[in-house]
Amino acid sequence: MAGSACGNSDGAQLAYYRDIVRQMMFANGDLEDPIPACIELVLDITKYQMVKALEDAWQYANAKQRKIITLEDVFILFKHHKFILKRLLQFAIAAECVNELKRAAPRTAKLDEEKEEESDMEEDEIATTSVPETNITRMKSVVDSLDLGETADQLLELVDPVYEERKKRIASFGSELTSEEYFRFTEARQATFRDDFKQKLKKWVSGDIHFLHKPKVGIHRKSDTANLLRWLGAPQCEPVVSFVVAFIGREQSIFCRKSDTANLLRWLGAPQCEPVVSFVLAFIGREVVAQIVDAAVAIRKFEDPNLFLNDDRHGHVAGPNERVPLQVRHYNEVLRRCIGWRRRKDFLFGYYEDVEKNISSESPQPSSDGVSHT
Repeated sequence: MAGSACGNSDGAQLAYYRDIVRQMMFANGDLEDPIPACIELVLDITKYQMVKALEDAWQYANAKQRKIITLEDVFILFKHHKFILKRLLQFAIAAECVNELKRAAPRTAKLDEEKEEESDMEEDEIATTSVPETNITRMKSVVDSLDLGETADQLLELVDPVYEERKKRIASFGSELTSEEYFRFTEARQATFRDDFKQKLKKWVSGDIHFLHKPKVGIHRKSDTANLLRWLGAPQCEPVVSFVVAFIGREQSIFCRKSDTANLLRWLGAPQCEPVVSFVLAFIGREVVAQIVDAAVAIRKFEDPNLFLNDDRHGHVAGPNERVPLQVRHYNEVLRRCIGWRRRKDFLFGYYEDVEKNISSESPQPSSDGVSHT
C-alpha cells in the first residue's frame, strides 16, 4: 500500500519536477510564474545535464570495472570545475547542519501513553536526516584524491566571485518583492530535486494526493495541531484533520526516507548507483537552473528594451510598463553563449579553462562558469 502511495506515474513525476524547476527559476530571479515554454526549456536542459552526468559517470565506472556508479565516479566530472565542486561541498555541509538541528530538536509529545514496539523500531531504523548519504568526510576524501591543487578544506576557503555576485543579485531581487511574494520566494528557495516531504503533505491537504494508511500514533495536542496546519498553509480544518495529517506525515516519512533517492534516479533512468549519487545529481540540477536563470537575467539587463516586445506568462503581448518574466529569447541566448554547450553539449561541465586556454579567445568572454553574461 505504501508503494502505491509514494510511487508516481511518469506523468505525475514530470509534473512534480516541472514545478520544482518553476520554483527554482523564481528563487533565482525569474517571476513567480515563468513563461511555460521557458519552464519546459529549463527542465529539459536540467534533466539532460543530470542524465549526461550519469552517462559520463557510468563510462568511468565501467573503465574501473565497477558495476554501480559510486561517489568517485560522479566527482570526476567536477575535476576541472573547482568552484562548482566547492558549491557542492557547501550544499552538503548545509544539509548536514540542518540535519543536526533536526536530530537535536525535541520530539513532539503525544497524548497516548503506550507506544507500539513496531513503531519504535521503525523510527530507530530510520535516520532523522533527509540526506543521510552526504557523508562529508568521504566527499572531502574524494576531493583530496582529484589532484586539484587544493585540498577540500582549502577549496572551501577560496573566494567564489561568481557565486557571491549571484547571492547579491538574489538578495536585491528579494528586496523588491512584496511581503506576500517574499514569503513565497522563501518557500521557493527551499525547492529541491530530492523528495520534498512537506510538499507532499501540502498536496494531500489540498486534495491532490490521497494516502491510505491505518493510524498508529496518538492525537497531537491542540497547539501542535495549530502549528502543523499553519506550517502546511492549510485552510480551516477540524482538529481531527491534524491527527490524520500527522499520521500520514510519520508513515510517509518512514517510507519515503527509504526510497527518496529512488524517485530521482528512476525519473532519470539511472543504472544502479550508490545512494549518495542521488544527492550529487540533485545538486547538479539545482546548479544548472541557477546558472541558466542567472545568465538570462544578465542578458536581459544589457539588452536594448526598445528592440523587443515581451510576452506575459499567458502568451499575450505585455504592456510597456508591465512586469514580465524572462523571455524564451533570454534562455536561448544563454545556450548560444555557453561555450561548453556549443562545443560539447554539456552546459555545466563542458568548458575546461585549462584545455581551452590556447584556443583563440571568443567574444564575448565567458564567466568562470563557462557562461557568458555580456
